[in-house]
Amino acid sequence: MKTQNKHFSTRLLLALIMLCFAMTCSLNAVAKPDPKKNLIKEAAAAYEKDDFDTALAKFNEAYDQDPSKSSILYNIGRVYESKADYNNAISYYKQFISAPGSDENARKDALNRIKNLTETLEILSSTPPDAPQIKTGKAPKAAKTPKAPKAPKGEKKALEPGKCIDINNDPAEMLVNLNGVGDSTANKIIAARPYASIDDLSKIGGIGPAKINKMRDQICPIGGSAAAAAPAAPAEKAAADKAPKAPKAPKPPKAKKDDAPILDI
Repeated sequence: MKTQNKHFSTRLLLALIMLCFAMTCSLNAVAKPDPKKNLIKEAAAAYEKDDFDTALAKFNEAYDQDPSKSSILYNIGRVYESKADYNNAISYYKQFISAPGSDENARKDALNRIKNLTETLEILSSTPPDAPQIKTGKAPKAAKTPKAPKAPKGEKKALEPGKCIDINNDPAEMLVNLNGVGDSTANKIIAARPYASIDDLSKIGGIGPAKINKMRDQICPIGGSAAAAAPAAPAEKAAADKAPKAPKAPKPPKAKKDDAPILDI
């Protein structure tokens, strides 16, 4: 009888010891949660708040602790895609597809994302067509006539055959070669520019119809001179305003998080 009681007591003691051991293990498991899972939860929460930098840091730290979790690679790709960093997003999607044990549906989604992002990058990197030249509306500058050597006072320089004097553009040194024009009158001609016709010279004191007739053959036709282009500036400006505008280069899309959730790990 005593022997049986002794065996019973021994068995009971062993059972109590095993029970205490099991409870201790359970308490330790509860007290020490998996740090990797905490990192993933923190990363997912940061992603939902659009805190992409924190989400990347947490996902990368979790993957460093357990590289077997390929779904973390997919989630990192999603974060980069939301940041509009398409090259890194494609890189992580490819790593996820190549990793063993990756979810089949997630693989298909990653392949589709790679295709779309690659097309987006091609569009952004394409060179826009050359823009047509747009006129500024300013009248073209008249070609400058080479300055003639200054003639001595009181001496008129004979014009070369076929040459004429442009009263809208030539300097005083050339204007003094007109019949009846001296230094003072030459400066007055310059001050009263532009002229629509040779007869407009009559608005200058000291120049009348008779004097204009004497110099008429020496003056370049107003309609053929370079200065005639000056009044046309408003018309050119109107044409420039109607000219088609150059197509704008496509702008990179702004970072945007899509509605699909990241993978639950």
